Amino acid sequence: MAGEIDFSALGAEAQIDPKELAALRAAKAFLDEVRDDPEARPHLIRAYKKKHPNEFIPEHDVAERVRAEITEAQKPVAEQLAALKKEREEESARKFWDAAKSKAEAAGVDFGDVQNLMTSQGITNPDVAVAYLKSQAKVTPETYNWRTSVETGGEEEKGLLEDPRGWARQMAHSTIAQLKREQAA
Repeated sequence: MAGEIDFSALGAEAQIDPKELAALRAAKAFLDEVRDDPEARPHLIRAYKKKHPNEFIPEHDVAERVRAEITEAQKPVAEQLAALKKEREEESARKFWDAAKSKAEAAGVDFGDVQNLMTSQGITNPDVAVAYLKSQAKVTPETYNWRTSVETGGEEEKGLLEDPRGWARQMAHSTIAQLKREQAA
């Protein structure tokens, strides 16, 4: 049989029980099969290295060293990428808030109020925050009595008592149109 050692040339005759010989041949066949399987071989080598950690196995030990060196070499690159990403995010945020500040100043609204409103209410569009704050500046409890204004027939309040939903829809469309005009300008 292939792979068998012939001890007869050494002048010694081996005495092996046929069952034990069959078990040894089956074990050798199994190990040969695992050794030749590209998916199972690394598991076999890891198991062997666990039992014999000081034994050098080039395909395992060299690969481990190369992986460690690659990981170590990638650290500075990963750190640089993270720093660049953070820098870009900060620059993008700075540009966003600068644009929001200029819009607030152009509308005559305090930028701090715009920023607070946007962050506290989750508003992502500075135009919406500015429009809201402008509308709140027009309508304050000290300067506006909605009941008197509606009853006296103020231009913006026409229809509020007769059709509140229709009035609200009309005001929303009017506000959206005004925002679009301001954006286009």
